[in-house]
Amino acid sequence: MNQAPVAGTVSGGATVCATSNATTLTLNGSQGSVQWQCSANGVDFTNISGANSATYSATNLTATKYFRAVVTNGVCSASTSNVVTITVQPASVAGTLTGGTLLDSAINSTTLNLNGAVGTIRWETSTNNINFTTVNGQTSSSLTLVNVSQATYVRAVVSSGICAAATSNTSTLLVNSTVGGTLTGNQSYCQGASNSSVLTLNGQVGNIVRWESSANADFSGTVTNINNTTTSLTLTNVTTTTYYRAVVSNNGFPSKYSTSASIAIIGSSLSIQEIQGLQSLCAISQTTYSVPTVVGATNYVWTFPAGISAATNTAGNSVLVNVDPLFQEGTITVKAFNACSTTLIKTIDVLKKPIIILITGPTSTCGATTATYTATLSPPDPKAVYTWNIPNGFTITSGAGTSSITVAIDNNVFTSTGYINAIAVSDCGTSPTKFFTISAIQAPSTITGREEVCGITSTTYSTPANASASSFIWSVPTGMSITTGQGTNQITVAIDQNVFTSGNVSVVTSYSCGTSLPKTLLVNKAQKPGNITGPSALCGVSEITYDTQGQIVNYAGGNVVYSIPSVVGATNYNWVVPQGATILSGQGTNTINVTFNFATFVSGTISVTFTNQCGLSLPSSLDVRRSGTYINGFSQLCDIKSNVTYTVPTSVGSNFAWRVPSWMTIVSGQNTNQITVSIAGSICSDYVFLDFVSNCNTNESISLSVGCGSSSKLDASFCGTTIASEYTQIYANTVSGASAYKFRVINGASTQYITSASPYFTINQLTTWAFGDTFTVDVAPITGGVQGGYGCSCAITLAYPLPTIQTTTCGTTLSNIDNRIYCSSITSATSYRFEVTNGSTVRTYSSTTNSFILSQLPGGSAYGVTYSIRVAAFYNNVWSAYGASCNVTTPSTPTSRIDSAVCGTTLASLWTTLYASQLSGVTAQSYRFEVTNLSTNAVVTYDSAVSNFSLMLMTGGAKFATSYAIRVAVKVNGSWQQYGASCTVTTPAPTTKIQASQCGITINNLWTTLYADDVTGATGYSFEVTNGTTVRSIVRSVKNFSLMLLTGGATINVTYSVRVAAIYNGTLQPYGAVCTISTVSPTARTIASDEPTIVFDARVFPNPFESNFGISIDTSRDQMIAIRAFDMLGKELQAIEVAPQDLHTITLGEQYPTGVYQLIVTQGNDSKVLRVIKR
Repeated sequence: MNQAPVAGTVSGGATVCATSNATTLTLNGSQGSVQWQCSANGVDFTNISGANSATYSATNLTATKYFRAVVTNGVCSASTSNVVTITVQPASVAGTLTGGTLLDSAINSTTLNLNGAVGTIRWETSTNNINFTTVNGQTSSSLTLVNVSQATYVRAVVSSGICAAATSNTSTLLVNSTVGGTLTGNQSYCQGASNSSVLTLNGQVGNIVRWESSANADFSGTVTNINNTTTSLTLTNVTTTTYYRAVVSNNGFPSKYSTSASIAIIGSSLSIQEIQGLQSLCAISQTTYSVPTVVGATNYVWTFPAGISAATNTAGNSVLVNVDPLFQEGTITVKAFNACSTTLIKTIDVLKKPIIILITGPTSTCGATTATYTATLSPPDPKAVYTWNIPNGFTITSGAGTSSITVAIDNNVFTSTGYINAIAVSDCGTSPTKFFTISAIQAPSTITGREEVCGITSTTYSTPANASASSFIWSVPTGMSITTGQGTNQITVAIDQNVFTSGNVSVVTSYSCGTSLPKTLLVNKAQKPGNITGPSALCGVSEITYDTQGQIVNYAGGNVVYSIPSVVGATNYNWVVPQGATILSGQGTNTINVTFNFATFVSGTISVTFTNQCGLSLPSSLDVRRSGTYINGFSQLCDIKSNVTYTVPTSVGSNFAWRVPSWMTIVSGQNTNQITVSIAGSICSDYVFLDFVSNCNTNESISLSVGCGSSSKLDASFCGTTIASEYTQIYANTVSGASAYKFRVINGASTQYITSASPYFTINQLTTWAFGDTFTVDVAPITGGVQGGYGCSCAITLAYPLPTIQTTTCGTTLSNIDNRIYCSSITSATSYRFEVTNGSTVRTYSSTTNSFILSQLPGGSAYGVTYSIRVAAFYNNVWSAYGASCNVTTPSTPTSRIDSAVCGTTLASLWTTLYASQLSGVTAQSYRFEVTNLSTNAVVTYDSAVSNFSLMLMTGGAKFATSYAIRVAVKVNGSWQQYGASCTVTTPAPTTKIQASQCGITINNLWTTLYADDVTGATGYSFEVTNGTTVRSIVRSVKNFSLMLLTGGATINVTYSVRVAAIYNGTLQPYGAVCTISTVSPTARTIASDEPTIVFDARVFPNPFESNFGISIDTSRDQMIAIRAFDMLGKELQAIEVAPQDLHTITLGEQYPTGVYQLIVTQGNDSKVLRVIKR
């Protein structure tokens, strides 16, 4: 019998990874035969072939399987074990990672995607592709990274259950760290001006590959490469607006661009056309005025007359205006500007009348006998009646009273220039007169050419061609010459820049009927800057500046730009701004930034000059003001009594407070920008005032003169004032067309009238008046012989007179101490008292006239003293108070000089007395004579108690043939005064002759020594001897000689003529007078000796001496002369020998100290002992 099988228990169920796995199952506690079964779903089992042991090894399962064991034993029913599961998990599959890319800089975002992964995903990153870090919280199949700043490596790690993790491919994220950087240096220049700019690149990362430029801001179209790899780009003379950028590359990454910068070229020539709009405003309450868009303009400035105000502006060049019902006439203006240029001002006259806006017809009658002229009326009115006026020589042949006339022309009568004019009367009223100029011969209309010619040597000038002209005759100023074109409508001129300064280029036109008047063009060498561009009114909007969007430009912030067109060749610009304005930047350039301190600035002028090769230019200027606002309203109110409006734009400020004359009443609008007033009583010249707070937060006050042109009153500067004198001219406001003015002057119960052809009178014209009176004055104008009504009255008071020294004397220095000093004359005064103060000393002088002299004061007056003088007048039996004091200075003590008759002359002698001029009114204590040797510039002074001296009184005396400059000073009151004018005198040349006692004598001995007059300082003498046929001379170092010393000796019974010249300063001086000497006749000669008389003498000059001295020898021999010098101790200082004829070349004593010396002079057996003193 078989035992029932026991299934037992299977163990070993597990979870394995698919494909490569092995799991052993074990059956425990079974009895019987074992058959292992497997199922894919745990329900349907199949036997596993050969699996009959108690263990079973399941390998390489790819899917989850269920296992059990079936145990049998014989015929017994099989027993089944428990089921165990081997769970198979799929293998980890990393998948494929996509999305690695090149990121741009550190501000970026990128997404990586993992495709085909099996398992749970974990993302990792690394910066070196070795060490990876888990990205926390990221398990999806995509990973987004932001702001990656460096190279980053990314991978995915995929884990499936217990399976080994799989790692995906690595994706590399590279960051392009290249930074293009920022360009600075944007500039704007005026067209045609030289320019130089530097663009600078900052903040770039990488290397600069190149620079690029384009005409377009977005660099579309043509881009030009610039070969530059530095951080700066220098640009010169850019002619059109150009944009620039730099190209930067780094580590092989794609290049990047910097920001762009521009060099903007602004058109420096703006052209504005005429204002378009109605001229006649009949029945118009609102209308538009405009100008065509000005190409290149950034702003438009409009002004409007009283009664017209701006409503809206849409584009700057077009403005909608409101027309006040009381508007009569005025002018609208506009100009446009940019940073480089301002246009001309265009105007349009507007009025509430019909206007003849145009007359057409020929402007020249040359060769014509008939012509037609037509008037165009605005607004058109076919019923209008026209009145035409024509010049002499014209006759209206048809059309009188209509808008078009035909005239006959007599060219024998009409030969110059005249006017055709017309007036139209329509339902709208009477038009103003329209004039049309005509000429018998048409002058050139314009001259085109340069008005400034600095630095150029040639240019052209032209005038419009005229087919009727036979020739054009040009003339040019000095410094210009016509090189080609004379006779034509264009010339070329050469310019001499060394000669030309300024002048007119002119041209006349020649016709068959004559020559025209000239047309001229003023041309200057000195240039002038263009107009200054910038606002002139800063805190108000009466001068309204619009930008191109129609927005009002407000400068209340205080920072404003002013500029002029750049000048080619200018090296510097110098701007001057008014007080309260400060240049923040741009001084030296053509554009400045100015800040205004509105607490101190009110108004002033901005000016600029420039420097170029022609020097300093003429100035260009612009008047600027804090508040340019003005009151719109009617100033002439003769026929208006009510509903008069005064207004300012609301945009000018706030806190409006109006003040009106006493004859006006504000009906409405006080504290707003517009008031309405009514009028009662006499209309006087007065003002409407407005006080307000401006846009700049400043307190402003503006006014509008109002009144009636046909009435008058005293000028406001006199009303309520005290006038100083009865001769003061008291003015009334002038009235157009008035031929006279009648002044009504009321003084208490007295009324007096003065009629004057001039708009003033004086109190002294009245019959009765007195000082201190108050007068009430009103005025009536007289026009066309008809007296108008009296205007508003005004009070004036005549002051009590206070005489004063004439203002022309006050603060001056009298030309002469005895100048008469005058004071103002006081009517009815019988005496004047002059009070004169000098320090603490006060003196008075009374005079019956209105003048005195300072020397009339007790104690007189002194030179060089400032006196304070005031005057009182005696009138009405009482002395008035003193008037204002006045300082008057007496002249400085006069200076003395040498008598002018001597100056410039040669003195007769070294001892000539020189006299100094005497000083009137001055007690001179001493005279100091300053003498300058003009050869050596040595200066010596000599003081004298008298007013004369001679040059020989100076220390060291004077020298011959020497010029001396002499000045004289005078000691007054113990002080030396200034030296007077210098006087130059020249000493005479040293002349000498034979002594008078020997002239004309007969000598008994041919060896008789003849002596010349001594010349101080002479170093030798030349004796010239003639017997009538033969002239001989001998030079001696002494002043004597004998006839026998002459070559050939002398002869008896002969008369000799002898002249002597001194040798002075090494130069032979002129010979002196002739002296005749006769030798004895044979019969008279009793004893004749053949031996000469021995002569020897020696002298020192000068003595005493200061620098050196010489020795003069009288000797009859030619032997050598020995000179020995000793000091007072007997020490020999010097010993020399010299021939007599060379003695004049020797000077001694230069090296001697100050002291006394002894000289021994020896010749042969003769000797002389001399004493000399050195100072």
